[in-house]
Amino acid sequence: MEQGHQLARYKITAKLGEGSVSLGRRWKMASKTRSSRWNRQTWRGRSFLLIAVIAIALGSVAGCAPDPESVEIATPSVAPFPNIVVIFADDMGYGDVGAYNADSRIPTPNLNRLAAEGMRFTDAHSASAVCSGSRYALVTGRYSWRTWLKSGVLFPPDDRPLVDPERLTIAGMLGERGYRTVVVGKWPLGLEWGLDESGEADFNAPLRYGPNDVGFDESFIIAGSLDMIPYAFYRDHRPTAAVTNRQAPLTFPHFIRAGPRAEDFDPQDVLDRMTREAVSFIESSAADEAPFFLYLP
Repeated sequence: MEQGHQLARYKITAKLGEGSVSLGRRWKMASKTRSSRWNRQTWRGRSFLLIAVIAIALGSVAGCAPDPESVEIATPSVAPFPNIVVIFADDMGYGDVGAYNADSRIPTPNLNRLAAEGMRFTDAHSASAVCSGSRYALVTGRYSWRTWLKSGVLFPPDDRPLVDPERLTIAGMLGERGYRTVVVGKWPLGLEWGLDESGEADFNAPLRYGPNDVGFDESFIIAGSLDMIPYAFYRDHRPTAAVTNRQAPLTFPHFIRAGPRAEDFDPQDVLDRMTREAVSFIESSAADEAPFFLYLP
């Protein structure tokens, strides 16, 4: 048994995520497993370490104690960071999704599948009841009323941006951890437009400030809701087509204000266009080693 006691002095370490543990030290603590400090969950997570120690101990009792310098334990592979997709929907009720309301009149098979195969939350809260404030809270982690916008929403092209480019955002935080960060959808947090010779917003010029300035590597956005100008898509701060057309006003139930419109912009196809962009990004990135963060507001 003296050889068995020698095991406690072996310095055997195995990587666990960003830290490491000493098997010798854990072996000493084995006698304290009934203590409140070492609960079942703690030891379940380290069972493979205990099995390795027990195997070495059996060898010691049999008279073949291993040389501490020659002991090797396989390092467990660290699971990669998961890909993250956040879908932020406007005007969507709690009971619209079938997983929450069996009597819903809206078919939501894909959302139902997400709920069935993942987790379904039943108690949620929003930092704001409108688009600009709620998106600001998600992107920055702050209440929107800590900005100059105390109520209502931004109206492009006149309102200045809400997110300070020096402020850390969820995209910036994930980017620091190796994520490829992308936003596809509505960006109601303000943009800084290029200007024409008269000092007015030039919707054909590259943006001087946008999502790519606050942590997103890539962006495919519209500036606001579908009743707000300009009616155009911007990919990485540049319009995807010339903004040379003119949108005629429409009244309810298809309320649209009159204003400049890009050649490739069809208000009725915006949701489908955004969906195609998002799906294309996921399909092209799924096999990449680097994880991705896709934000769909």
